Amino acid sequence: MTYLARTREGSEEISISFLKKHSATKISSPQPGVILFTNKTIPEHSTFQYVYEFIKEIKTLEEAKKIDYSKIKAPFRVKCRKKKGGDLSTLDIERDLGEHIHETHSKEVNLTKPKTTVIVEMIKDKIYICQTAEDKKISQKEYRVKTNPNSLTADLANTLLIAIDYKPSQAILDPFCGTGEILIEASLQKGKKIYGLDSNEFNIKKAKFNAKVAGVKLDLSKADVDWLDTKFKEGEINHIVTSLPTPNKFLKSRDILTNYKDLFNQAKFILKKTGTLTLITTKPQLLEEIPLEGFKEDKKYIISSGDVKHTLIIYKK
Repeated sequence: MTYLARTREGSEEISISFLKKHSATKISSPQPGVILFTNKTIPEHSTFQYVYEFIKEIKTLEEAKKIDYSKIKAPFRVKCRKKKGGDLSTLDIERDLGEHIHETHSKEVNLTKPKTTVIVEMIKDKIYICQTAEDKKISQKEYRVKTNPNSLTADLANTLLIAIDYKPSQAILDPFCGTGEILIEASLQKGKKIYGLDSNEFNIKKAKFNAKVAGVKLDLSKADVDWLDTKFKEGEINHIVTSLPTPNKFLKSRDILTNYKDLFNQAKFILKKTGTLTLITTKPQLLEEIPLEGFKEDKKYIISSGDVKHTLIIYKK
C-alpha cells in the first residue's frame, strides 16, 4: 500500500529516518511537509499529522474526474484541504468532484458518516488525490485534555523522540515537562525509565491527569531544574528532552535565562557521556544569551507549525 503523510515542514528528514526503521520502501518527499511511502501498515508513534491511502498526483482538478473511483466503499464524501485563495473554494471543489463520483459510479453520498473520504490535498502547485476510511488528525490524541500555551502536539513530541533515536530501555528526563506530552509518548512506546519535573504544581497536576487518560504512569515531581543533581546520579540519564519555557507575564526573561543556565549545568552531571540534551523552542535567540559550556550543537531543525517556527536543537557533550 502506498501512503501520503502530512508532516510539519522542516521535519522531513526525521520522518524519513523513522519510516526506514519501520521497513517502509519507496520513500520520497515531493515537497515540504509531504511524504510518500509504501508499507504494509501505518507505523504508530510517528511525526505525521495525517496519513491517507495515496491514489494519484495530478496537475489540474479536471484530471481528478479521470480517476477510476469504482472500488471505493460507499457511502463516501469528498474533503478538500487547501490554503485560502484561488478561483474555487474548498466547498466548490468538494461538491463538483462529489457529484461526478456519484453520477459516474452510482456511489451513495454521506457527508456525516462516510465509509470512505476522498481527499483532495492541494499544496502550492501540486494536487494529491487520496482516500481514507477515517478522516482524522492522528496528531490530536485524546489524552491531551489539560493543556497550556507551551504544550506540544503528539506529532511534535514524537518528532523529538525520533530525532534522538529514543529506545524504551533508555532513561529519559523532561525537566520542564509541562502537561506531559513528551513523557506520555515515550511511555506509550513502552519506555520504563521516564522522569518529569516542573516548578509549576498546576502543570504537574495536568500532566498526571493526561497520563491517566492515556493509561500510563509517569514519575513526576514538582521541583526546580537546579535540583536535578539531587534527584539523579552522575551519568544516570540517556536523554534530556524538553520544550523550553519562554517569557510570559509570570516568568521574566532573566528568570528564564537562569533556568536555561541551570539546565546546562545540571545536564553536564546527570547525562551519560553519550547522552543528548534536546530542546525545542519558539525563542531560539534566548539560547544565544547563555554559555553552552560543556556542550556542542549536533543537529538543528527549523520546524513549521502554521505561522509558528519551532527550533529543535540536539546537543551532545
